[in-house]
Amino acid sequence: MESPVASSSRLGAPHLFPSSLNDRDSRRREEDLVYLFEAEEERITNLLSRKLEKLKEEKIELENLLEAENEAHVNRLSRELTALRAAQAQPQPASQTTDEDRPRSSTAAGKRPATNGSINATANTPNLPSQNLMLEAMRRENQELRNRL
Repeated sequence: MESPVASSSRLGAPHLFPSSLNDRDSRRREEDLVYLFEAEEERITNLLSRKLEKLKEEKIELENLLEAENEAHVNRLSRELTALRAAQAQPQPASQTTDEDRPRSSTAAGKRPATNGSINATANTPNLPSQNLMLEAMRRENQELRNRL
């Protein structure tokens, strides 16, 4: 398509269109493009802001869940520890002797017998788990908790 300037000069018209008309159209197109880019930028910013807010909320929920789980584990372990301490503090059966009743020499097998109220005495009690068994169970549970995180 021919430009208006060229067609008017061919027709013999001595005057030309002012160049300011072309400049105005060009500026207007640039302004429209700038407006479109700003609108798109605003849309993207709003979208990302909403996603960020959602992620923050999810993070808070996960932190609260983790804290509740940790508290439950601590409470359970505290109850178990209290039960073990209570079991350890219970008086031993009358068949066992106290430290004062035992002779100072070692036994025939060369081992010192367990004393009343010691860890070994409770570890050998059949209704209580051994110290090593409890320690191993706690280590496994601790490792499982680490793997969850």
